[in-house]
Amino acid sequence: LFVLFNWSFIELIAMPTHESSNVAHVSFYKTSEFIGIILLTFALTLELWFPWPLLSGTPDTILKMGGVALLVIGIVILRMVHGELNRLGQPHSPGIPTTKLVKSGPFRWSRNPTYTAIIFIIVPALGLLLRSTWILLLLPISPTVFYFVLIQEEEIYLKELFRGEWEDYCANTPRWL
Repeated sequence: LFVLFNWSFIELIAMPTHESSNVAHVSFYKTSEFIGIILLTFALTLELWFPWPLLSGTPDTILKMGGVALLVIGIVILRMVHGELNRLGQPHSPGIPTTKLVKSGPFRWSRNPTYTAIIFIIVPALGLLLRSTWILLLLPISPTVFYFVLIQEEEIYLKELFRGEWEDYCANTPRWL
Protein backbone atom coordinates (compact mmCIF):
# COMPACT_ATOMS: atom_id res chain seq x y z
CA LEU A 1 0.00 0.00 0.00
CA PHE A 2 2.77 2.45 0.84
CA VAL A 3 4.08 2.12 -2.71
CA LEU A 4 0.88 3.89 -3.78
CA PHE A 5 2.17 7.02 -2.09
CA ASN A 6 5.44 6.95 -4.09
CA TRP A 7 7.59 6.34 -1.07
CA SER A 8 10.85 4.77 -2.10
CA PHE A 9 11.83 1.57 -0.36
CA ILE A 10 15.33 2.05 -1.76
CA GLU A 11 15.56 5.40 0.04
CA LEU A 12 14.33 3.70 3.19
CA ILE A 13 17.01 1.00 3.09
CA ALA A 14 19.73 3.41 1.95
CA MET A 15 19.31 5.66 4.99
CA PRO A 16 22.52 6.00 6.98
CA THR A 17 22.81 3.80 10.05
CA HIS A 18 25.59 5.74 11.76
CA GLU A 19 25.04 8.25 14.54
CA SER A 20 24.75 11.77 13.22
CA SER A 21 23.51 14.92 14.90
CA ASN A 22 22.61 16.70 11.67
CA VAL A 23 19.58 14.56 10.81
CA ALA A 24 16.41 13.62 12.69
CA HIS A 25 16.77 9.84 12.28
CA VAL A 26 19.69 7.71 11.26
CA SER A 27 18.13 4.25 11.16
CA PHE A 28 15.91 2.85 8.41
CA TYR A 29 13.47 1.47 10.97
CA LYS A 30 12.74 5.00 12.21
CA THR A 31 10.52 5.94 9.28
CA SER A 32 6.76 6.24 8.98
CA GLU A 33 6.76 3.56 6.29
CA PHE A 34 8.48 1.01 8.51
CA ILE A 35 6.38 1.81 11.61
CA GLY A 36 3.18 1.79 9.53
CA ILE A 37 4.01 -1.58 7.99
CA ILE A 38 4.77 -3.08 11.42
CA LEU A 39 1.50 -1.79 12.93
CA LEU A 40 -0.60 -2.91 9.94
CA THR A 41 1.09 -6.33 9.92
CA PHE A 42 0.28 -6.69 13.61
CA ALA A 43 -3.39 -5.76 13.04
CA LEU A 44 -3.76 -8.03 9.99
CA THR A 45 -2.17 -10.92 11.88
CA LEU A 46 -4.71 -10.47 14.67
CA GLU A 47 -7.44 -10.32 12.00
CA LEU A 48 -6.31 -13.68 10.62
CA TRP A 49 -6.08 -15.36 14.03
CA PHE A 50 -9.08 -13.73 15.66
CA PRO A 51 -11.50 -12.44 12.98
CA TRP A 52 -13.54 -9.53 14.27
CA PRO A 53 -15.66 -8.15 11.42
CA LEU A 54 -16.37 -4.46 11.45
CA LEU A 55 -20.01 -3.37 11.65
CA SER A 56 -21.36 -6.75 10.57
CA GLY A 57 -24.80 -5.33 9.73
CA THR A 58 -23.49 -2.56 7.47
CA PRO A 59 -23.51 -3.20 3.70
CA ASP A 60 -20.09 -3.62 2.08
CA THR A 61 -20.85 -0.83 -0.39
CA ILE A 62 -21.18 1.79 2.35
CA LEU A 63 -17.96 0.71 4.08
CA LYS A 64 -16.05 0.56 0.78
CA MET A 65 -17.31 4.00 -0.32
CA GLY A 66 -16.26 5.47 3.02
CA GLY A 67 -12.90 3.70 2.85
CA VAL A 68 -12.20 4.87 -0.70
CA ALA A 69 -13.21 8.46 0.16
CA LEU A 70 -10.86 8.50 3.17
CA LEU A 71 -8.06 6.89 1.16
CA VAL A 72 -8.36 9.53 -1.55
CA ILE A 73 -8.29 12.32 1.07
CA GLY A 74 -5.22 10.77 2.70
CA ILE A 75 -3.38 10.43 -0.61
CA VAL A 76 -4.22 14.04 -1.54
CA ILE A 77 -2.82 15.28 1.79
CA LEU A 78 0.36 13.21 1.34
CA ARG A 79 0.80 14.54 -2.19
CA MET A 80 0.33 18.09 -0.85
CA VAL A 81 3.03 17.45 1.77
CA HIS A 82 5.44 16.10 -0.84
CA GLY A 83 4.62 18.99 -3.18
CA GLU A 84 5.32 21.57 -0.48
CA LEU A 85 8.61 19.92 0.50
CA ASN A 86 9.64 19.78 -3.17
CA ARG A 87 8.63 23.41 -3.73
CA LEU A 88 10.86 24.52 -0.86
CA GLY A 89 13.70 22.14 -1.76
CA GLN A 90 13.44 20.21 1.49
CA PRO A 91 14.00 16.44 1.90
CA HIS A 92 11.19 13.94 2.41
CA SER A 93 13.38 11.58 4.41
CA PRO A 94 14.21 12.27 8.07
CA GLY A 95 17.65 10.78 7.31
CA ILE A 96 18.62 13.80 5.19
CA PRO A 97 19.42 17.18 6.83
CA THR A 98 16.84 19.95 6.48
CA THR A 99 17.77 23.58 5.94
CA LYS A 100 14.40 25.28 6.38
CA LEU A 101 11.50 24.97 8.81
CA VAL A 102 8.50 24.30 6.58
CA LYS A 103 5.44 26.14 7.93
CA SER A 104 3.38 26.52 4.75
CA GLY A 105 1.00 24.26 2.86
CA PRO A 106 -0.29 21.39 5.03
CA PHE A 107 2.32 22.32 7.65
CA ARG A 108 0.15 25.37 8.49
CA TRP A 109 -2.45 23.07 10.06
CA SER A 110 -0.24 20.36 11.58
CA ARG A 111 3.41 19.97 12.53
CA ASN A 112 3.12 16.36 11.33
CA PRO A 113 0.75 16.31 8.35
CA THR A 114 2.22 13.07 6.97
CA TYR A 115 1.72 11.19 10.21
CA THR A 116 -1.70 12.78 10.69
CA ALA A 117 -2.80 11.60 7.24
CA ILE A 118 -1.46 8.08 7.82
CA ILE A 119 -2.86 7.61 11.32
CA PHE A 120 -6.19 9.42 11.21
CA ILE A 121 -7.20 9.03 7.56
CA ILE A 122 -5.43 6.13 5.84
CA VAL A 123 -5.60 3.69 8.77
CA PRO A 124 -9.39 4.15 9.14
CA ALA A 125 -9.72 3.88 5.34
CA LEU A 126 -7.98 0.50 5.40
CA GLY A 127 -10.09 -0.60 8.35
CA LEU A 128 -13.27 0.21 6.42
CA LEU A 129 -12.05 -1.30 3.13
CA LEU A 130 -10.93 -4.52 4.81
CA ARG A 131 -13.79 -4.51 7.33
CA SER A 132 -11.22 -4.89 10.06
CA THR A 133 -11.93 -3.85 13.62
CA TRP A 134 -8.30 -4.70 14.45
CA ILE A 135 -7.01 -2.08 12.02
CA LEU A 136 -9.36 0.53 13.50
CA LEU A 137 -8.02 -0.33 16.95
CA LEU A 138 -4.64 0.99 15.74
CA LEU A 139 -6.12 4.50 16.03
CA PRO A 140 -5.53 4.92 19.78
CA ILE A 141 -2.15 3.11 19.64
CA SER A 142 -0.55 4.66 16.55
CA PRO A 143 -0.13 8.26 17.77
CA THR A 144 1.75 7.04 20.84
CA VAL A 145 4.01 4.72 18.82
CA PHE A 146 4.70 7.41 16.21
CA TYR A 147 5.44 9.95 18.95
CA PHE A 148 7.95 7.84 20.87
CA VAL A 149 9.64 6.25 17.83
CA LEU A 150 9.62 9.17 15.38
CA ILE A 151 8.23 12.52 16.45
CA GLN A 152 10.12 12.94 19.72
CA GLU A 153 13.52 12.74 17.99
CA GLU A 154 12.34 14.91 15.10
CA GLU A 155 11.14 17.62 17.48
CA ILE A 156 14.43 17.61 19.41
CA TYR A 157 16.33 17.89 16.12
CA LEU A 158 14.14 20.75 14.85
CA LYS A 159 14.27 22.59 18.19
CA GLU A 160 18.07 22.46 18.21
CA LEU A 161 18.27 23.52 14.57
CA PHE A 162 15.65 26.29 14.48
CA ARG A 163 15.42 27.34 18.18
CA GLY A 164 13.03 30.32 18.57
CA GLU A 165 11.43 29.83 15.16
CA TRP A 166 10.56 26.24 16.17
CA GLU A 167 9.12 27.34 19.51
CA ASP A 168 6.93 29.96 17.80
CA TYR A 169 5.78 27.35 15.28
CA CYS A 170 4.91 24.90 18.08
CA ALA A 171 2.97 27.58 19.95
CA ASN A 172 0.83 28.30 16.89
CA THR A 173 0.53 24.90 15.16
CA PRO A 174 -0.81 21.68 16.73
CA ARG A 175 1.16 18.45 16.53
CA TRP A 176 -1.72 16.56 14.94
CA LEU A 177 -4.68 18.55 13.69
